[in-house]
Amino acid sequence: MGSLQFAYGGASDGFLGSVDIQQGNIRLINGTGTTNTEFNQASSILVENGAQFQLGNGIASFHIAAGGEVKINGLANANTQSTFNDGALRFEESAGNNLTVTFDSPVRLQTTSKIYVTAPDTTAVLTQELRGDGTAGLTKGGSGVLRLATTSPNGNPYAGTTVVSNGALAVDNTVATASGVGSGNLNVTNGAILGGTGFIGTSAAASNVALTASILSPGELTGTTAAGGLTTAPGLLTIRGNLTFDAASSLNVDLTGATAGSQYDQISEHGTVTLAGAALNLNLGAFTPTGSETFTLIDNAGAQAVSGVFGTINGVAGSYTEGAAVTVGSSTFHITYAGGANHNDVQLIGGSVPTGVPGDFNGNGVVDMADYVLWRNGGPLQNEISDTGVVTAQDYLDWRAHFGNTSGSGSSLGQSTSVPEPGSICLLLIGTVVGLVNSRKR
Repeated sequence: MGSLQFAYGGASDGFLGSVDIQQGNIRLINGTGTTNTEFNQASSILVENGAQFQLGNGIASFHIAAGGEVKINGLANANTQSTFNDGALRFEESAGNNLTVTFDSPVRLQTTSKIYVTAPDTTAVLTQELRGDGTAGLTKGGSGVLRLATTSPNGNPYAGTTVVSNGALAVDNTVATASGVGSGNLNVTNGAILGGTGFIGTSAAASNVALTASILSPGELTGTTAAGGLTTAPGLLTIRGNLTFDAASSLNVDLTGATAGSQYDQISEHGTVTLAGAALNLNLGAFTPTGSETFTLIDNAGAQAVSGVFGTINGVAGSYTEGAAVTVGSSTFHITYAGGANHNDVQLIGGSVPTGVPGDFNGNGVVDMADYVLWRNGGPLQNEISDTGVVTAQDYLDWRAHFGNTSGSGSSLGQSTSVPEPGSICLLLIGTVVGLVNSRKR
């Protein structure tokens, strides 16, 4: 039930055969500076349920023999006498070290298990596969950053749910056809942060992402400060599954230029998007937008419209419905939830952007049959959200989607008003023509 601690002054060949931690913990530390620790001759390390394998202060990297695995079981240490009683695999660094620990061996989740990164300025990097038996899942704990950075074509092949309950998880796998969090769903809770530049889910196995009182910060999570502040850089995060925020969650975006993925954060989304009044926070740093850019924050490859709107932008609560004005730096942009080729991207659009009701082609404050007649007659159209200045079939679809909306209703309201069917439209048009003829006869 106790702790066995090994202090290293340099690299070590470690043990022959396998290591089995049945109770208590094995802890590796270095007191004289960072070191690279090797168990080159160990075939595997098994951490039984309730036990721990800890990398303590000063350990900068670790790996075992080629072909070996670190097999972990459980969420916490059953040894109540230990002060390190959370996580089957634990990166135990003191605050102020600002250390990145590279774990260069495969990890297997034999049961749903916790990986714990203690200090807010510590980043633990898993460079090999995170594997799983059956439906075993991953729980991320601790205030530090855990990066899943495998380059394997398998991604991280485990099937259970991933839960981020504290600190930050960066999904940074590099192979686009693989998932960095296996085939299960991903839940972020309790103020934790999800980020990265990798791939969540696959085209064959979607992984849904749900945020509850937490933060989605796409792009690079480069570490945290001793005070707990996260350091970030722009990047592209791909989600193949549904993305759902609650009202207490937020989307944090770095804007340092006009190029998606390298100068500003972007989410490539392949499922439904539910915003539910979440907050949008924009970090410009030293960047000053000109006011003519278009920032596609969520590039939505799916077919469904965005559900809900942001309830707060940059700390200011408001009614951020379709076309609402947003101040970015010293410029005014307009937010749309119906942008892009599929008319469901979330964008900040600079320049001349309609501020009226989408589909209100005559600008009278309501989307009705008169707007259809104007579209049918070839325009000109006000309040277009697609191919501005050109009358297209998509304008009709936009009109139909917003039929019945009035000023201030936004893109998600007005659906209780039924759109006239084609036969009704024809009758209304005939009535319009007859009315015009009769008025001319008088």
